[in-house]
This record gives sequence, structure tokens and C-alpha cells, in this order.
Amino acid sequence: SYAYQWYSGGSAVSGATSSTYTTVSGDIGAVVYCAVTATNAFGSGTSNSTPAAQIAANDVNIVFSPFTWDVQYGRTRTINSGAYLRALINGTFTGLSAVFDLTGVTSAPTITYRVDDGPWTTVAITNSVALALPATNNWTSHVVEIVVKATDPTVNRYTTDASAVKFLGFISTTGLPTTRAIQSKGLNVLAYGDSITEGYRDLAQQAPTTGDSGGWSYAFLLRETLGAEVGLAAFTGNGLMGSTGDVPSVL
Repeated sequence: SYAYQWYSGGSAVSGATSSTYTTVSGDIGAVVYCAVTATNAFGSGTSNSTPAAQIAANDVNIVFSPFTWDVQYGRTRTINSGAYLRALINGTFTGLSAVFDLTGVTSAPTITYRVDDGPWTTVAITNSVALALPATNNWTSHVVEIVVKATDPTVNRYTTDASAVKFLGFISTTGLPTTRAIQSKGLNVLAYGDSITEGYRDLAQQAPTTGDSGGWSYAFLLRETLGAEVGLAAFTGNGLMGSTGDVPSVL
């Protein structure tokens, strides 16, 4: 047998328990998906449908930091501090948001983002993160950059989604945004290391993830120095004292 529960904006929709769902005005700008639970004599299991986003997580024009994302249709995942993505969003629209899947997340990662080379804004990941567009121009194209500031090194990052970033795509309140090709740097570099490489305590001696920032680590800053796309595969304690977050030690 099958049981259905529809979700909108990360919350279960009351009474929406059939195999189909008709969206309402309150769903505008929200990610909608269905959790399907199958049950038989051996037990049960639940799987989520692919969420609806206007710009998919694997859109061909989105540039992802190399070696650090599992790019899939409907969901693109990373556990790496300093992982980033860059996109050129085009069209006439309002209310642009980046949407994420928080299923299994127990310690929400933080991200920093900027639009059109504006100031960086730091937020904890929620199901829908509203991206502040410039209020002083009427451009129809905007460059959006999102950097994973920090994932939590004190939880299991390796075999669970406890502090994973699962990007679902972009969605707007009104209009239909699309993407345009954006230039990727010609060189890909992988920086592999430990806490220093992933930006542990780069900002302050505060508990994760407040004082951590992959975007301020020396490895991430190689991006501008070398004119390259840089991926950070770095985990606190790696190779020295046994990695945290259940990541196997390199030594």
C-alpha cells in the first residue's frame, strides 16, 4: 500500500494526502513535493518526489566548484565548506529564492551569497532562502553567487545528511526566470586538507559554524590568485588525529 503527504515550503500541507495535489496561491514561491510511503509485509519506506523548481539544481548554465558537488537532477549535494555555485539568472521576475532540502539535516549549514558583486550576506540554510536583489536597477540579468560558509564538523558529515547542503534550484515569486551561460575559469584545482584548509575558526574562536568560513580559507582564496575554479575537499582533523564527522582519516 502507498500513503501520500504533500509538502509546501518545507511544511506538510494539511489534508493533502492523495496521489495528486492542486497548487494554491500560498504555494507561489515555495518548493512543492510529495513524500510517498510504501508498506508491505516486510516493512515500510519513504521516498520524496523531485521538488518543483523553476531553475533546476543541475541546470547546464550553473557553474559549480569542481570536485565538491554531486550534481543530480532535482538535487545537487555537498558536505564541503567552501563549495560554491555561480549562475547568471535572466528574465523579468520578482522575489528570487534559492531552495534547499533539509531532510535529515540536524545542524543547518550556513551560506554566504551575493548578487551582482554586491555585499556578502550570511544566512543559515532554510528550505527557501530569499536572495536580496538590487533595488536600484531594473536589470533583467543578475549574477548570483552562493558559497557554503561552513558545514558542522562535529556531526556525521560523511555517511548522513546531518550537515549536508542539498540545493534544489531557484524559484521566483512572480515571472519565470531562466539562466544564461556564465564563464567558467579555464583551470580546475582541488585543495585537499584538514581544518586549516576548510576554514575552521577563520573568523573567530566560536562554536561551529559561527567562527568557521570556507570562503576565507587560504585554499578558497586561491580562486582569485590563480584565476581558477577551486574545490575544497577538507575535513577537520583529517590525517592528524582522526577526522571528525565520521570522515575516514587519510592516514
